[in-house]
Amino acid sequence: MNAVRTPVFVTWTQQWDIEQYIDHYVRSRRLSVDAQRHVRRALDSYPGSSPYTKSALDFYLDANLGRDN
Repeated sequence: MNAVRTPVFVTWTQQWDIEQYIDHYVRSRRLSVDAQRHVRRALDSYPGSSPYTKSALDFYLDANLGRDN
């Protein structure tokens, strides 16, 4: 994971590592387990900087996941 590093802040007091975030994103969007690879690749080109928040990563992935990276 080049661009996004842990932790990902879910709330002010809760944080996840990047794998936990990816698992949750895939499940909550009802994507196939194979989509985890695509999520990781999309996060490699995430233009934001730390601190990483779940809402910012969700927005970025929702807008960019289906595009060719």
